[in-house]
Amino acid sequence: MYLKNTFQKLSKKGSSLSVKMYPGSLFLSIAGTVGKPCITNIKCCIHDGFVYFPRWKDDFRFLYYLFLSGEPYKGLGKFGTQLNLNTDTVGSIIIGIPPLSEQTAIADFLDRETGRIDALIAKKRRMIELLREKRSALISRTVTRGLPPDVAREFNLEPHTRFRDSGIEWLGEVPEGWET
Repeated sequence: MYLKNTFQKLSKKGSSLSVKMYPGSLFLSIAGTVGKPCITNIKCCIHDGFVYFPRWKDDFRFLYYLFLSGEPYKGLGKFGTQLNLNTDTVGSIIIGIPPLSEQTAIADFLDRETGRIDALIAKKRRMIELLREKRSALISRTVTRGLPPDVAREFNLEPHTRFRDSGIEWLGEVPEGWET
């Protein structure tokens, strides 16, 4: 949602060819990744692959979420080598604009709810990461030490209770009776 820093710097010539943006401004990509909105928290510059909204005086977060939904420009892109919008196309989009107090309430609600969803996604990603580690450890342990005792019995096998050095550094001990 917010541009907080950038690692790229412009030359004087590049800066002279770019539009200066100030903290709190919103811009929208119209080429490449079409329709991606961003609110800047820093001074920055944009090129002609973006549009901005210098006359918008209301809650930029509302406008951000509106464009993020993809609805305002759905089906408006011109197709060439890649899908593109242009300034005229974006400028001709008609949207419903609620009163500022309602825009702010909508944006506050979406900030809160998307924050909750993002937190859940982060927890699920961590869970997936832990499950991948568990999966890897399970595979590694089973192919180097044999089946866990309860599973061995399930397959009518005697669980391994005695181990010997394999003579291979990375492998360590293996069940007695296994060949290396």
